[in-house]
Amino acid sequence: MHLVRDILMKAFRSRKASILVTTVAFLVVICLSGCGTLKHETVENTELSEDNIRTVSDEQTNIETDPELPSEEETKDIQDDQIIMEGEPDVLDAIEYEGTFASYQEAYKEIADNVPEDKKNITDFYLIYFNDDDIPDLIVDKNMYIFKDGIVYCLEFGFPIFHTGYLEKQGIMGYWDYHDKIDEYTFFKLNEDFGLQKVGGYSKSVSDDKCEYWDYTGKQLQITEIKNIVDDYLNENKRSDSYDIGYSELLFYLGLYENHEDLNAKYMIVDSSHNIDHQIFVEQYDQSVDLYEKFRNNTVKLYFDNSSSVTPYGPAFCMSDGYTLSELEEIIYLHYNLEWRDDATQIDFNYLDCGMDGIPEMAIEFKGVGIYSIEDDSTLVLVIKEENGQLQCRYRYETWARSATVLNRAGVVASFGTSGAAYHSGEVGILDADVKLKWIYSLSETYYSPEYESDLAAISGTDMYQCYITMDGEEYLCYISDDPNTSNDKLYQIMCEDENLKALNMTRDDICHPEEITQLREKVLEKYGCTKSCLEADQVFAADYGGYNIIDEVFENWN
Repeated sequence: MHLVRDILMKAFRSRKASILVTTVAFLVVICLSGCGTLKHETVENTELSEDNIRTVSDEQTNIETDPELPSEEETKDIQDDQIIMEGEPDVLDAIEYEGTFASYQEAYKEIADNVPEDKKNITDFYLIYFNDDDIPDLIVDKNMYIFKDGIVYCLEFGFPIFHTGYLEKQGIMGYWDYHDKIDEYTFFKLNEDFGLQKVGGYSKSVSDDKCEYWDYTGKQLQITEIKNIVDDYLNENKRSDSYDIGYSELLFYLGLYENHEDLNAKYMIVDSSHNIDHQIFVEQYDQSVDLYEKFRNNTVKLYFDNSSSVTPYGPAFCMSDGYTLSELEEIIYLHYNLEWRDDATQIDFNYLDCGMDGIPEMAIEFKGVGIYSIEDDSTLVLVIKEENGQLQCRYRYETWARSATVLNRAGVVASFGTSGAAYHSGEVGILDADVKLKWIYSLSETYYSPEYESDLAAISGTDMYQCYITMDGEEYLCYISDDPNTSNDKLYQIMCEDENLKALNMTRDDICHPEEITQLREKVLEKYGCTKSCLEADQVFAADYGGYNIIDEVFENWN
């Protein structure tokens, strides 16, 4: 999985509606500005570019004769990869922010207040847990600030914010770059002086999956550590993501926000859990549901895990001490600037059973938050699980203008839409018993018609969809007829004619019949426990796109 390509379009095709979906899983972290008055100059940052990555001779990388390299047992899983050593280590030194402070809250407020007034409302702030203490670290523009014993240490970076990520409380930061069909990661580790040392790197060729591990420390034993860092960093359940927040949100998280409003008039409860079926559900699992009800009554807190297993989008929820429902409402209000609303933002509660294990989860929908404009009627959905007497948010997603996402009572998540009249795409997944999302099936399709003089339609002579389907990591291509006079069988025969295959630069094995896709899909659904009863479960919240049944659309019978 590519680091920055966690930006996923989640949409499913609709020939009856033209709806854009983009449920974005977005990774951001580490890049800020404005160090304030500094005691001494920072070192110049080394630019990460292709020119910095150099290949050395075989003599320098001889893993058989150099006794300091890992043993054969330690390197057996990477011995086919090229291990490249880079000379002296690069270190980015930390510099002290001027002054001492009684608390990190006081320090971070001063840093934020030093942002010019005309830029304060457009500056992105981040609170993350980068080093191994329980004090959050602040990112502003191109700088990261770490608070320790009354002193703030500042690190200046030059990395694009959307190309970075980190391992929470491990002091590991990764920088991603893509060039010449190669995914490349460079890793930095926090040292005892709160500076960053470039420790290693990893590159992978997209075309042939060839891997290389880089050691920037000068210590050849570091190679296995670098590989461990790579494995952790690419593991979405371990890697953490950061979320941008505004100035008022930052003050709220620091406990310094003073302009609290009476939000009662800003929210309207629309409780879907009070229909007959769900009331039976609540009564059946009374003990399990009790904690959810206490949260709704504002007497217990909800906690958030900011790892990328939770869709990284929406408000930050970046502090560790949890939030009551009233505090959650205030975060939503601040994050989405809900003062523009003339009517109340709707809050809906409902119950579901992810994994169909008889243990209920609760979902909360904030409808009408207005992500791009006040007319787009966006939604934020949180899925909550009780664990060891504590409520944890395990999954969340946003929808916005021209988008549609459905969550049903069995934890099936389906999103679909269009980025134009001719292009549709989307994904379907299922939340397991631990409320971890497993993507099962994705589709992107493009509409072609002889009317628009497209090459494919000219070959087929009919209206058609070219569909790319991904299941279990494998991609398949098929063609679906949109002409009542041409069946899918006939279209398949046309596309597999020798002259047409030659024109498409393909072979017969490159094209699947829609029936093959249907059979493969059933096997993959079974593998992930997505049974017919799961697919047919009721939706958790009422659809906000005209009542179109997204599950039916996703799994319609093409034949």
